[in-house]
Amino acid sequence: MRNLVLFFIKFHAFFLFLILEVFALYLLFQNNEHQSQIYISSANYVSGNILRTFNNGTKYISLGEQNKKLQKENAQFKAQRPNALFYHRVIPLIEIDSMLSDTSVQRGYEFIPAKIINNSVDRPNNYITLNRGAKHGIQKNTGIIGEGGLVGIVRKVSKNYAVAMSMLHRDVKISAQLKRNKYFGSLVWEGYNPQLMTLKAIPKHANTEVGDTIVTSGYSSIFPANEMIGVIDTLWVAQGDNFQTIKVRLSNDLNREEYVYVVKHLMREERIQLEEEVENE
Repeated sequence: MRNLVLFFIKFHAFFLFLILEVFALYLLFQNNEHQSQIYISSANYVSGNILRTFNNGTKYISLGEQNKKLQKENAQFKAQRPNALFYHRVIPLIEIDSMLSDTSVQRGYEFIPAKIINNSVDRPNNYITLNRGAKHGIQKNTGIIGEGGLVGIVRKVSKNYAVAMSMLHRDVKISAQLKRNKYFGSLVWEGYNPQLMTLKAIPKHANTEVGDTIVTSGYSSIFPANEMIGVIDTLWVAQGDNFQTIKVRLSNDLNREEYVYVVKHLMREERIQLEEEVENE
C-alpha cells in the first residue's frame, strides 16, 4: 500500500494532466457539436497518416525479402532456358515446355542469386565482391551475369564471400560471337571506356554492321551460349590486316549493377579433364 501511495505521489503531475485532459475533451464534446466533428476529422487525419507511414515502413522492410524471392525465381527460370540445358536430340521450340520432363534432357547450368557488395569501374583492373561464398555453392572460375548481360568471372572464394574480376579487367577474355552470322572471336577490355570492349579475331570478310548484337558463343566452360553482351558501336579494318577491329557497347552498366547470378557449369570438370587429356596426347 505504501508503495502505491509513493507511486501516485511521484507521478501526480502526470495523473493530474490526464484528468484535466479528459475533462477538457468532455466539455468540448458537450458544448460544441461542430467542434467535436472537427476534432474527430482531425484525429482521423492524423491517425490515417500514422497508419499510412507505418504501412509504408513495413513494405520497405519486406522489400529485401521480396527481392530475394524474386531472384530465386529468376534463377530457376534461367536454369530452364534452352541455352542452359544439354540434350541429346534437336528439340523444336514448340517442345520447350515439355523439355524438363524429358529424360533425354540434362540440366547443364545452375544459377545462384547473389548481391554485389563492393565494386569498382575506374581502374585498369576492376573487381567485384559478392555476398555469397563456398557454402552457397560458389566456385572459382564461374561466370556472373546480371539482368542486362555479363558482369564478370569469380576468382577467389571464401566461406561467405566471393571476389570476381569485373568485365572491366584486362585479364578477362570472353568467347563472343555475332548473333546474326555466328562468327566468333575474343572479347577483351583495353582499359579506357567502361562502356566499351573490343571484339578481336573476326575476319574482314564477315558481314558485320554497327548495331549487330554480340552474345556469348558457348565455347567456354564459364558462360552458356547466347547470353547478351552488347551491340557493335564502331568497326574498322586496319590496312594490311585480315581481321576487323570491333568496339562493343556493353548492354550492362557495371557501375549500377547490384543483383546478379553466378553461373555454375554442372559438368565443367568433366569437360576440362577431357580437353586436357586430348591436348596432352
